[in-house]
Amino acid sequence: MAVGSLTKNTKVNVSGFQVDENVIYYGNSAINTNNISLITISPIPANSSWVAAVVVALMGLLIRRESSIGWLLLIGAIVWIIAVVIHNKNRGEFLAISLNSGNTLYFHCKEREFLYRVISLMVECIKSGSGHYSISFDKCVINNDRGRTGNIHIG
Repeated sequence: MAVGSLTKNTKVNVSGFQVDENVIYYGNSAINTNNISLITISPIPANSSWVAAVVVALMGLLIRRESSIGWLLLIGAIVWIIAVVIHNKNRGEFLAISLNSGNTLYFHCKEREFLYRVISLMVECIKSGSGHYSISFDKCVINNDRGRTGNIHIG
């Protein structure tokens, strides 16, 4: 499902998109490839909430002698830190498509090499003005036909 209104930075929550000549369809939206000013790969920002988890852990250490709540805070903070580390390790990257309007659309993918292939294919399509393919970011698959991928809606 695509994010409703376009802001300057829009994270698009779809599993893929489809290109039909010079139009890119995703969710219930479409963009003309002539409106693209930049296609690039950008890393997903790291989650820095571990800092707050450390503060919670310190509070737990301070009150653990007086109450079992301190132990619960300490254990919760440790679980929180582990979750942040796992998230940061597996965060992946975005395919960032900047439009002439100043808006940027972000499509999530975990494999950088796949995103390079997507960029190469998109550039070929923009140059030629034709092409029919669909891209699945969650499966890292490119279909070179008019088949549908994921939750793409054209109509």
